[in-house]
Amino acid sequence: MKNIYLTIVLLALGIGTMAQTSVWDGKRELWTRGNGTEESPYLIESAQNLAFLSYMCACGFDTYDMYFKLTTDIDLNGSEDLPWQPIGGMMFTYIETGCSSKSQTADNAFQGHFDGDGHRIYNIYVDAYNSGLFGSVYTQNASIENVKIVNGYIQGGRTAGGIAGLCNGRIRNCMNGAEIHSDMYAGGIAGSISDSISECYNEGKVVGETAGGIAGNLSGIGPRTVINCYNIADIDASMASGGIVGIKTGKPTIKNCYNVGNISCDSIYAGGIIGLQNAQADTIVNSYYLNTCGAEGSGIPKNDDEMRDRAFVDLLNNETDVWCFDQNNVNHGYPILGFNDPNVAESQSETFGIYPNPAFTTLTVENGNASEISVFNALGQKIKQVTAHGEKTIIDVSDMPNGLYLIMLGGKSASVTQRFIVTH
Repeated sequence: MKNIYLTIVLLALGIGTMAQTSVWDGKRELWTRGNGTEESPYLIESAQNLAFLSYMCACGFDTYDMYFKLTTDIDLNGSEDLPWQPIGGMMFTYIETGCSSKSQTADNAFQGHFDGDGHRIYNIYVDAYNSGLFGSVYTQNASIENVKIVNGYIQGGRTAGGIAGLCNGRIRNCMNGAEIHSDMYAGGIAGSISDSISECYNEGKVVGETAGGIAGNLSGIGPRTVINCYNIADIDASMASGGIVGIKTGKPTIKNCYNVGNISCDSIYAGGIIGLQNAQADTIVNSYYLNTCGAEGSGIPKNDDEMRDRAFVDLLNNETDVWCFDQNNVNHGYPILGFNDPNVAESQSETFGIYPNPAFTTLTVENGNASEISVFNALGQKIKQVTAHGEKTIIDVSDMPNGLYLIMLGGKSASVTQRFIVTH
């Protein structure tokens, strides 16, 4: 009976049976499906396929405008004995293949398009010059999107980032949870970026000479942007430390971003959004930092309550719709991006909000045009049913034991269900 109950709870939490994960054994294997076009990308169906892409770049094979798509979660099984060779990195671990060793240039940088399709990459361990899942992404035509680095350790001699060390391309919809260290530029998403990062977030500690929650260095001669990004991790630097960017040159745009991570720096160059900026006009737009993060300036300070409020979500959206209220508490109540928690994104598109979550005595339901609201316990038993009133309905939960519950709205074209927790 206990096992049945546990299974129901796991399913209700969206955990259920874990998706199949491909574990790396240090070997590489050529993919067998796809032709490399946007319509039919090469399918990366195993850790060994991913390692072959790394090998392909290291040996100087051209990836320009090729498309790749990840189809499974990956466990890189990383350690000092089994380090990951960054895709587009210098060829240190592949000398035995017969390829001649050479310096990092455009010849072995990644120049294609990589779609992680929302899959997770676990246990990455990297120690390289330009270090990350990708080492060097050389051309502005290149792109990386929909990748989640869950945990691990990444060390860079020059640049280090969860997604890429050195990037002259676009990064979108990515997340990093690995710890990042670099002798020079360290960033949660990219060590150094000279194009754009959008809709990304960082949860891994970042340490470097220059360190930023999203990018260590934001520079270059073309348009450079960091838009709709956030950092919640500690940032520590010896020269320049910023919640979003460590150092910027020129006039890049940082827009609709926030930082709540702690900032520390051995020098005076520390900022809630940017650590060190040059004398040119600032281009920070609609970006905020927690007023207790340990640094000031280069953005607008807000207190903790303000940054957990629904009004802050509306403020960040600023003519977009990518930000969501953290009603499932996946980000400690701070705003999240829609891909963080698909349940939140879907419910917002249905105008279905619930708060506070966890609930103490009452739960407010933004019921849109629903006519009926039902509450179920973790065993699937209906314990309450009420008629929706107007745009919001308040449900008394004071008589409900602590635990997980499901709430279902009916009366639309289809029922919509969400989770909430009661705690007294």
